[in-house]
Amino acid sequence: MKAFPVFVLLALLIVAAKVYLKVAWPRLKGFIGEKKTRMALEVLPEDYVVLHDLLLRSEGRTSQIDHVVISRHGAFVIETKAHDGWICGGERSEYWTQVLGKKKTKFYNPVRQNRAHVQALKNTLVRYGDLPCWPVVVFSDACKLEKVDTRTPVIHRRELVDVILNSKKDDALTRGDIRDICQRLVSANILSKEARKQHVRYVKTRTELLEKRLSLGS
Repeated sequence: MKAFPVFVLLALLIVAAKVYLKVAWPRLKGFIGEKKTRMALEVLPEDYVVLHDLLLRSEGRTSQIDHVVISRHGAFVIETKAHDGWICGGERSEYWTQVLGKKKTKFYNPVRQNRAHVQALKNTLVRYGDLPCWPVVVFSDACKLEKVDTRTPVIHRRELVDVILNSKKDDALTRGDIRDICQRLVSANILSKEARKQHVRYVKTRTELLEKRLSLGS
């Protein structure tokens, strides 16, 4: 009889852990994906400056940029996605589809999402209105991208450094420009915990509205 309450407690703890993981796993998975991309960018030459996790205010709302790479050629604005399975989508599609076995899940077009990030970056760097900016969307090496049709680079993480190094254009920035741009972005980066929590709530609300909209349309 004494073991029964312990057994019940363990069962409740297991159920609670499963519920917590189900809720927290997408965010944790995204964090891990961004961490892996950050590590991949560490091998870039020293004249490529990399900034991570920028929260910028633009046009009355906040935009969270996963990674920005600044070089004398311009800026790469990188969005990391941690989805698995088959990824299906086009440049102009509003939503893309993740296919895992028989399960299909819709998510907002990351090319559109990153386009907004590029605009937020340019709005922050008004002084550099002609700054060349290249959006890149990075998925994990495990997913399949054969059904993605875009002009914007949508690539596996293992391809990222090569894409950056092989996308060299004419020099657009001096070393002084690069230092100034980095200082401006660091100064504009919102570090307030409350502001970042508010941004997470905003994204969560948008995701819930998307899911509701898609369920009503199905």
